[in-house]
Amino acid sequence: MRQGPPREPRHRLWLIPLLLIASVLATAWLGVSQIQQLRAGEQDAARQRVTMWAQASQRALEGQLREHGDWHEATEEFLRLPAPNPEWLDYMYGPEFSINTGIHLVGAIRGNGKAAVWQERRPGLESDDWQGAQPLAWRRAMAPLIEKARQTPTRSVIAWMVLNGRAWLVGVHGLYADEDALPSREEQGMLVFGVPMSPELLSESSASLGVERLEVVSQSRQMSGEAALVCSDLPAMKRFDEHAAMACWQDADDVTAMLRQLGAPLGALSLVIVLASIATGGMLWRDQRRRRDWAAQGLQREAQLEQHLALNERFLALPHEAHNPQHALATLSGYLRRVREMTGAEVIIYRREVGNPNAGYLIVESRDEREWLSSVSLRRDPLWRLPAGRIVANRATNVDASTEESAQLLCQRLGATQLLGYSVSPHPGRSELLLVASRGQALEESLMMPVLDRTLNALIIRGLEQERLLLQQQVLQERETDTDTGLLSREGMLRLIKLRIDQLGRVSGLDGFVLMALRIGGLQELYEHAGPEAGNRQLELLQRRLDPLLGTSGHVARLETDRLLIMVPRRLLEAARGGICGWLDMLLVAVRHKVSLNGEDIYLLPSLGISRFPEDGEQMDALVYRCERALHDTLQLNREWHFFDEEAEREVRRLKQLEAEFVEGLQQDQLRLHLQPIVDGRDGSLVLSEALVRWQHPEHGLLGSGDFMPIIESANLDVALGRWVIKESIATLIRVHDAGHALHLSVNVTVRHMMDERFLADLKRLFQRPELCRQLTIELVESQLPEDIQSLAILFQRIRSQGVALALDDFGTGYSSLSQLQQLPFDKVKIDRQFVVAMDTDKGRAMIDAMLGLGEAFHLAVVAEGIETPEQRTALLARGCHLHQGYLYSRPLPSEQLIQHLKAGKHWLPASVTGEAG
Repeated sequence: MRQGPPREPRHRLWLIPLLLIASVLATAWLGVSQIQQLRAGEQDAARQRVTMWAQASQRALEGQLREHGDWHEATEEFLRLPAPNPEWLDYMYGPEFSINTGIHLVGAIRGNGKAAVWQERRPGLESDDWQGAQPLAWRRAMAPLIEKARQTPTRSVIAWMVLNGRAWLVGVHGLYADEDALPSREEQGMLVFGVPMSPELLSESSASLGVERLEVVSQSRQMSGEAALVCSDLPAMKRFDEHAAMACWQDADDVTAMLRQLGAPLGALSLVIVLASIATGGMLWRDQRRRRDWAAQGLQREAQLEQHLALNERFLALPHEAHNPQHALATLSGYLRRVREMTGAEVIIYRREVGNPNAGYLIVESRDEREWLSSVSLRRDPLWRLPAGRIVANRATNVDASTEESAQLLCQRLGATQLLGYSVSPHPGRSELLLVASRGQALEESLMMPVLDRTLNALIIRGLEQERLLLQQQVLQERETDTDTGLLSREGMLRLIKLRIDQLGRVSGLDGFVLMALRIGGLQELYEHAGPEAGNRQLELLQRRLDPLLGTSGHVARLETDRLLIMVPRRLLEAARGGICGWLDMLLVAVRHKVSLNGEDIYLLPSLGISRFPEDGEQMDALVYRCERALHDTLQLNREWHFFDEEAEREVRRLKQLEAEFVEGLQQDQLRLHLQPIVDGRDGSLVLSEALVRWQHPEHGLLGSGDFMPIIESANLDVALGRWVIKESIATLIRVHDAGHALHLSVNVTVRHMMDERFLADLKRLFQRPELCRQLTIELVESQLPEDIQSLAILFQRIRSQGVALALDDFGTGYSSLSQLQQLPFDKVKIDRQFVVAMDTDKGRAMIDAMLGLGEAFHLAVVAEGIETPEQRTALLARGCHLHQGYLYSRPLPSEQLIQHLKAGKHWLPASVTGEAG
C-alpha cells in the first residue's frame, strides 16, 4: 500500500480560502469580459451575414432588372405602344412571375415621367388590375431613384425603403433595345421592380441567417424599449431619409446583462465561499484518508474511463448523415452494447409522459442486442425528439420529490438495479420523462452520465438537422412536382431550364437543347366526360411511352390540363434515326392514342411548338414564350409540329404594331370614306355607290383595305370599323339629301357586327328619316352566313321593314344553299370578280348564266363586280346583266369627289366605250 503525501502546516490552511476567493473573483471578471467579447463578435458576424443577405437580394433584383430592361419586346410594349397589352402583362408579369421571382411591384415610367403601367400585388389576392398611373406616395418616394437611374440608364439603381408601413427592396433600370444606341433623356423609359419584405420571407431568411425575428424597418423608428434589438442600415438614396430602411433582429442572448446584475449577490457569494473554505480544512484530512483507497482503484477506473472516452469520441465522430431514423437506433444500441462489454453493466433508456402510464415505452436496451421500439413508434416519435434537457444524476439536490419517486418506481418496474439519471422536459399540455438506468455491476454516475448525456444530446442535434434537411427536400419536391400525375410542375421545369442554361453558357447549337410545348387534343374532353382519374391515368401512361425516347437526360412537365413542356438535349434528337424529324415522328406516334369511353372513341392527337437553345434565345422566359408561340402557329396552320420562326414572329410584331396604330387612328379620325360607283352599263347612269374605307396613315400615307384588313379580322375589330362606316355613310346620305341630291350607298358589314346589340342603335338615326332608308343597302358576304339563320332572318325582316335593302356579296364563293336564299330576304346579289374574269371560258360563261338565272328566279337584282375591259361589259350586257362595278367605270373615289360628279350630272361610261358607241 502506498503512503499518502505528508501533511501541510496548519497555518497554511488559511491560504486556501483566500486563494479560492481571489480565483472566483478573477474568474467572474474574466468571464464577463470574455462573454462581452463573444457577444460583440457574434453581433459583428450577424451584421456581416445580414449585409451579405442584403447584397445577394440586391444582386438578384438587379439581374431581373437587367434581363427585362434591355429586352426588346418589353421596350416595345412599355414605350412604343399607347398602352401595354393587359394579356401580355398578365402573361409576363402576372401571379406566376411574382411566385417565381418574388417581385410584387412592376412599373414602367416613360420619358415624360408618367407611368405606362403600374401594379402593386397585394397579399391574399391572386391578381390586381394594371394601373395606368403611379400612386402619389410611390411617385414621391421613387423620385430620387428615377432621377439617378436616368443619369446611368444601363446600370440598375437599388434601394431599400419603407412605404405605407411595408418594407420594400426596389430597383430602377433603363428600358432600351440597344445599349449602343440609347434614346435621349426625354425618351428614356424606366423599368421598376420591387420585392416586398413579407413576414414569411423575413422568417425564412432569419432561419437561414441564424438570427431571430429579422425585420426591415424605417430608420426613423423610435428604438426606446427595444434595447435587445441589433440594427444595421441598408442602402438608400440621398433625399430619401424619410423612407430609408434598416435591418433589425432580436439579440436573444442576455447573459452579459445577467452577469452585470450579479454585483449585489457577489458579496453573499463571497461569504458562502468563506464559510465553505473553513470546511475545506476538514475535507482535506478526509481526502488524505481516502487517498490510499483511491490509489488502488484509480488506475483501473482511469483505464476503463479512457477506453470509454475513446469509444465515445469514435461514436461522436460519425457523420450526421449516418444518424437517420433507420440507423440512429441501431447505432445507439451498438454503443450501449460496447459499454456493457467494458463495464459489465446493462444500460436501459426509457421514455414516458408524466401522469400518463399508458404513454411510456422502452426506447433501447443493450441486453442481447434487442430493440424494443416498434417501427410504428419510431415513425411517430423518432429518436431525436427525446427531451432535450440535460440528464442529471439521481442524487442531485433540489429535485422534486414526486419526480424522484416516480423515477425510482419506474426503475424498479423495469428491473433495473441502479437509477443513473433522468430528465424532465415540459411541453404544452404535458411533460416528458427520460429515464436512464442500469442493472448488473454498479456504475459511478459522475463518470458515466456526462459521457452518456453528451452522446444523447449529439444524437438529438444531428437528428434535428437531418429532419430539417429532409423537410426542405420534401417541400421543394412538392412545389416542383404535379401532385396528380407525378410529372414536374411548371416551377420545377423552369428551375431545370435555368440551371441548364447556366451550365451550358455560350455553346453551339448542337450542344444546346430543345424545348417543346405539347398540346394533347382530346385530353380536355376526356377530363370533362370521364373525370380527373381517367385523364391523370392517360398522362401516366403517356409518360411511360415517352421514357424510352427521353432517356435519362430528358424532362417532362405539366403546364395545364392538356399541355406539357418537354426539354431534350439536342444531341439526343440528332442521334435518333432520321435526325430531329425522325425523333419528332416517334414522339407523335407515342402521343397518339385512342380511348374508348361509354362506347365512344376519343382520340388523343398531339400538336407541338418547338424552340431551340441558343438559336431562338438565351433567356429562359424567351425560350418558353417562343415554344408556346410556335405551338399557337401549329394550331393556326393545322399542322402537327412547327419550329419557332423569327421572320413570322417579326411579322406578328409588325401586325401588332399596325393594330395598335389602327386603333389609335380610329380614335383620332384618320379613316376616310371612299365610294366606288355601281352604274347601269347601258347608259352609264349612277345607280348605287359602294362605301369603302381608306386609312390616312401619318407615316405611310393613304392605305387601302388590303393593307390593314388582316388585323381587322385577327383582332376582331370588324365591329368597331363597321360602326364607323355605318355612321359616316348615314351622315353622307343626310348631307347629300339636304343639298337636294339623291345618293344611294351600299355598306359591307359582317355577321358578327349585325348580331351586335349596337347595330340597330346605330341605324336609328337613319330610321328617323324614312325617305332615306331606301337609299341604303346592307351587304353581307356569302361565306359568313351561319348554318342557323333563324335569328339572322328575324333581324333581316326588321331592317327591310324600314325600307333598307339587303345584298349578298361575293355570290358563288360561299356555301349558301337555295333554302337560305329563299329564307333570307335579299334584294340583290353581287357576282364575285373571279367569275367575271373567267368569262372567256365556256365554264365561266355557264357559271354567269346560272347565277343570272338564279337571280331572275328569286327576283333579285344582279351586280357584276370587277369589270375592267369593254369586252367583259359587252358580254354581260348581252346576257342581260346591266348593273356593273369595276375599274372600267371608276376606281374608288373620295366621297366629296363622287358627290361633285353626281351634282354635275355626268355619266360614268369610259371614253373607249362612248367612242365605240359614237
